[in-house]
Amino acid sequence: MGAGGSPARRALSGPANLRPHPAGATERLVALRAERRRRARAARLWRRDLLLAMLIAALALGVGQAAIARLSSGSPGGPGDLSAGGVPEAAGRVTADGVPEAGSLAPKARAGGRPPAGPEDPDRTQSNGSGFVSKPTGNLRVVPGSSGAKGPGAPLRFMVEVEGGLDVDRRAFAARVERVLFRKRGWRTGGISLKRVDSGRAAFRVALASRALTDRLCAPLATVGLYSCNQGGRAVLNFWRWKNGADAYGHRLHRYRIYMINHEVGHALGHGHALCPAAGRRAPIMMQQTMGVGACRPNPWPLAYEH
Repeated sequence: MGAGGSPARRALSGPANLRPHPAGATERLVALRAERRRRARAARLWRRDLLLAMLIAALALGVGQAAIARLSSGSPGGPGDLSAGGVPEAAGRVTADGVPEAGSLAPKARAGGRPPAGPEDPDRTQSNGSGFVSKPTGNLRVVPGSSGAKGPGAPLRFMVEVEGGLDVDRRAFAARVERVLFRKRGWRTGGISLKRVDSGRAAFRVALASRALTDRLCAPLATVGLYSCNQGGRAVLNFWRWKNGADAYGHRLHRYRIYMINHEVGHALGHGHALCPAAGRRAPIMMQQTMGVGACRPNPWPLAYEH
C-alpha cells in the first residue's frame, strides 16, 4: 500500500481537529471553563474590595489630618476647635484705624460647661435682689460714655452695649468692661491702644445679651442659650453665663467675668484658640475655659506669649 494508507483508513483517521474527544474530555473542558469564570469573578470582587478599602482609608486620613491640624494649630476654625453647632470658627481682624476688615470678624462659640437648671427662660427669672426681674426686650442699646485712648498709637475704638430689660446696671457693666480692657496686664500689653466711644465707627462692640438674643446674634452658630460668641465684630456675652459662671471657676464669678471679656475681645483682635500647654500651668486666655481647663489652672488674663 502507499505511504498514505488506504482511503478508508484516511477517512477514519481524518484531521486531528475533527477527531471526537476522548471519554471524559468534554466534562473536563466544561469544568475548566467554569473554574476560569470563577477565578475571573473572584479577581473582579477583589479589585472592587481593594478600591473600596483605599477610598475609605483616604477619607479617614483626610478627616484625621484636618482634625489634627485644628487641634495643633489652635487656630480659628479649629479650638483647635469647632463651635457649639459644629461649625468651624474664625476670628476677626481689625485695621489700624479701628475698622473691621470686611468679612473678617467671623463667628465663634463654645460647647460644654455647666448645663442650665430651673425654668426654661432664666433670663426672665433672675434678679439681683432688688426685686427687679429681667424682661429682655431683644434690642441692644449702646451704653453712653467714652474715654481717652489708652496705650500708644492709633486706638481701636469700641462700644459697650446692653440689651434692654436685663437685670443689670448698664453703666456698671460698661465700667467693668473698660477696667478689664484698659488693664496693662490685658491686651494692652501687646502694644494695643484702646478707646471707648458711644457713637461713630467702632472696631468691635462688647454686648451683654439674654439667651434668646445671644442665639439670634450668634446665628448660624448653635449657642443654644448657654454660650457666648464673637460674631460680626461683636463680642456677645451671654447674660446667663454672666450670672452663673462656669465650672472651671467655681464660685469665683468675678474672675470668670474677666475671662469672658478678655476671651471674646481676644477673638475680635484676631486671636484664635489655644490649648493647655502643660499640667499645672495657667490656662491661656484663648483656651475654651468655659468647657473646662483640663490639667491647667483657670486664668482670666492673656499670657505673655498670647500678645
